[in-house]
Amino acid sequence: MEPAGNVTRVEHDGREIYLVGTAHISRKSVEEVERVIDEVRPDTVCVELDPMRYEALVDDKRWQRLDVFAVIKERKVLFLLTSLALSAYQRKLGAKLGVRPGAELLAAVRKAEQIGARLVLADRNVQATLKRTWRNVGFWNKLRLTSGLVSVPFSLEEITEEKVEELKDRDTLSEMMQELARMMPGIKGPLIDERDRYLMSM
Repeated sequence: MEPAGNVTRVEHDGREIYLVGTAHISRKSVEEVERVIDEVRPDTVCVELDPMRYEALVDDKRWQRLDVFAVIKERKVLFLLTSLALSAYQRKLGAKLGVRPGAELLAAVRKAEQIGARLVLADRNVQATLKRTWRNVGFWNKLRLTSGLVSVPFSLEEITEEKVEELKDRDTLSEMMQELARMMPGIKGPLIDERDRYLMSM
């Protein structure tokens, strides 16, 4: 298969690897993921999920069975609050664009099952990532982040399908990462750089 669109082909230790750049609320990403797996027929499919996020993605009713006391006891409150805020935003955005958040990840999981490929949940534990990120952020930036999470579900007006697709562009992503590093240097390390290394090792 010849790489095209947001697909990059690399070779490492005699293995052929296809990297598919996606957005979690993009119909085109779903189509691209399905096309690549159909054409390449890989023996392994890696998805940017950890077991906790995987369960939340494949089980819609998971939050309804949530034991709040267990969440507090297991010290997962930060994860819960962050997940609820981002999930609310992604659901509203997905409804606006007609795409279920994480649909491209779900498509990859289902395609892996269809072709009998090994599925690898390649992302670092989300709890560890959030804890390391929070620990790396100063007091004022914690306030900014908290207020940002609260306001995020209400800021949908300017998001369009075209803008979502633009976010997959390498130059756009590079600029965003540079801006994040400038504004909140403590976040980029654990949230982006460490996870990138973890994903590559997996």
